[in-house]
Parts: sequence; structure tokens; C-alpha cells
Amino acid sequence: MTATERVQAVIDYGFTEREARFLILVMRHSGLCIKRQYAAFAGIANGGDRCNALFTKLVRRRFAVAIPCLHNRARLYRRAPPSRSITPSAKQTAATGAACRHAPLSSG
Repeated sequence: MTATERVQAVIDYGFTEREARFLILVMRHSGLCIKRQYAAFAGIANGGDRCNALFTKLVRRRFAVAIPCLHNRARLYRRAPPSRSITPSAKQTAATGAACRHAPLSSG
């Protein structure tokens, strides 16, 4: 699959091209991100409406889960584990039902 095909596949799920490029970058690396990383990638304000809209969309559609950080000032977002195959035609109704467990960070 080419980079253009990857971007188009994510766009087909209702994301903008910029959101799609960022999500592909995240998924090809760790699958984890914070809002500040998207803001830097997109050149937008951290905590602004456009930044928050992506993460709200990801969580609402159950593509990602938000994990509070130990210091309670940020949230870490990670890919939601799939419970079934999601196709573009079923993208609006997909639900994972998966629980998220997060071990607290040590204060070493």
C-alpha cells in the first residue's frame, strides 16, 4: 500500500487529510500520542478547537481511548483494541467494548 493509499483509506473514515497523515504517523510508530504532538505536527494551537476536535472524534468513534497521566495535566491517547473488523461502511457504528488498563508511572 502506498502512502497516498494509506491517507485515502483513513480519509474514507471521515478524517481530514491532515488528520489522516498524523494518524498514519502515530500508528506506524507507537500507536500512542498526546494532543501537543498533533498541534506541533499540524501547526495549530495546542488545546484549540481544531486540536481538540480530532481527539474528541477519535474517542467518540472508539478508535482511541484517553488515559489520564499521573500528573493529571494531560491525557495520553492510544489506539483502541479492535473487537471486530471495521470497514468504511460500518465506521460510524463500530464499538470496541474494550477496557483500558494503565499502570501508574513510577516517580523514580
